Amino acid sequence: MIKFRHYLILGALLLIVSFLYQHITFGNEKYERIIDSDGKGYYAYLPAVFIYHDLSFGFYFKNENKEIARYFNERFLTKQGDKTVIKTYCGEAILLLPFFASGCLTQYFIAGHTNGFEPLVQFFICAGAIFYLCLGLYAIHKFLRLFNFGEKVAFITSLGICLGTNLLTYVVFYPSMSHAYSFSMIACFIYLSFNFKSKPSVSTLLMLSILFALIILIRPVNASVALFPLILVNTEWLRFIKQHQRAVFFSALVLLAIISIQPILNYMQCGKLFPWSYGDEGFYFKHPQFINVLFSFRNGMFIYSPFLWLLIPGIVMYFLFKQLHATATLITLLVSFYFIAAWWNWSSEPALGNRSCIDWYALFAIPIASVLSIRIKSLKIILTAFMLIAIGINCIFTWQYLRDIIHPDGMTREKFKYVFLKTSKEYYGCLGNGNEESYLPAEAKPFFTYPLNHSAPTNTDSVFVFDAAHLKNAMITIENNSNILQPMKAVVSLQRLEKEFKACTDAFVIFDYTNKDGNLYYRENLRVNDIPRKQLNEWITFEYQFVMPAVKSPGDKLIFYVDNNQGHHFEMKNLQVSLYHFVNNGSTEK
Repeated sequence: MIKFRHYLILGALLLIVSFLYQHITFGNEKYERIIDSDGKGYYAYLPAVFIYHDLSFGFYFKNENKEIARYFNERFLTKQGDKTVIKTYCGEAILLLPFFASGCLTQYFIAGHTNGFEPLVQFFICAGAIFYLCLGLYAIHKFLRLFNFGEKVAFITSLGICLGTNLLTYVVFYPSMSHAYSFSMIACFIYLSFNFKSKPSVSTLLMLSILFALIILIRPVNASVALFPLILVNTEWLRFIKQHQRAVFFSALVLLAIISIQPILNYMQCGKLFPWSYGDEGFYFKHPQFINVLFSFRNGMFIYSPFLWLLIPGIVMYFLFKQLHATATLITLLVSFYFIAAWWNWSSEPALGNRSCIDWYALFAIPIASVLSIRIKSLKIILTAFMLIAIGINCIFTWQYLRDIIHPDGMTREKFKYVFLKTSKEYYGCLGNGNEESYLPAEAKPFFTYPLNHSAPTNTDSVFVFDAAHLKNAMITIENNSNILQPMKAVVSLQRLEKEFKACTDAFVIFDYTNKDGNLYYRENLRVNDIPRKQLNEWITFEYQFVMPAVKSPGDKLIFYVDNNQGHHFEMKNLQVSLYHFVNNGSTEK
């Protein structure tokens, strides 16, 4: 019989892999890269509350704390009047609190102090993510057993979801991201929902309330998981609720008490209980990108997690033997994926695959197990081969992503084909990121254009030469213009001609933000070449789009240029730069 300790053994192996990767890859920083990307925002509550006692998060920017400055960014703070609120929610921090406390206490006993970010503390955070992974996988195993799937099928299904999808990446290598925690809590919620359906109890109801509250605190839109047990409601549930009204009322109070943590934290930050912490980001509810979320080369779920192709025949089989449960699963997935598909950043970039889908992988377990439980010998051989290939491909994808072969932004069919299963060093960092997307639409006319209303030459056929003597060229300075004190969209178009292979691979189209003293404080950039191209001495047209913040003060400058940092030989002409303001109508619809 497979028990939780078997999953802990799996977790221990993954922890070793994570430790070795962080230790070997990042040199002196070792495994200090665990708190990274959006994880910086989710983790920030813990040091802010328990070490620095500063929910304005200003402690990151003090001189005495400069060694932790890299673990935070102003982009996580949204203005609310004269104050700010952090855009991320506190659920992950609550789940990580025992591991954070253990790490800080251990660090304190060893060194006599802690700043909350030492390698030892971050190692405990990594252990926390892997613990919740194991908990989620075990919950999947348990509810598959409730459906009378065999031990072997239950274990292989949970193992496949772990090793055959991008869940592996976001637990082992990016453990401060929220997805492992959402996955775990939703998996446990589904298991207890099945358990409560077959045998209602006060303790199970209370646990469901706690789990539901934590799910909301990690990512509020995941509250759609409540649809799953509501669709499964039967007369026995209703009888239980009628007979245990006090228990139901107490569970509701516990639910509200836990959820109230977030508005209390919000109020302490900005004086509002329910601010919209995501600023100009929002939903396009009338234009959900369902097909792209699932099948686009720009992080489509099925493209980057090949094991999940079993879900398609699995849903059909699920309906054949458990129609009500399959209906509950499908409706819950449709609603939850609607929120993913309607979000302005439907691709969840930067990412390997659509990381927002990871939260819901537990709901895929029964359909996938339905396929894996087939007893026809020839089909079992095919399924075994498919699983091994899918897990192998996913491991290669993970390696490619970690080595910047698969780019986290703007993958296309052409890019995917170019790097498919490539692992050699010549492919490291070979792709450029894609054009940036904005939630708000841009105005029809630009407020600034080059060269039409600029003092620079108006001959767009002028050729800019780049070589070892011309590392920076095509420079445009935009200054003393009140228009750039607002967020902007920039569109740059040009033609480039390479004199040598990969001449533009390390060249960038750049916007620099500098203060009145000439110091750089922000940069936007896209690589000139999105993919290495073999055509030499041939003019090729490119267009780049940037979503850019406002310049901080009137004395600052916005400087555009092309950076040829490696000194390779190429030429450029027909350069055009346009800046647009955004249309802000206060709506969450496009």
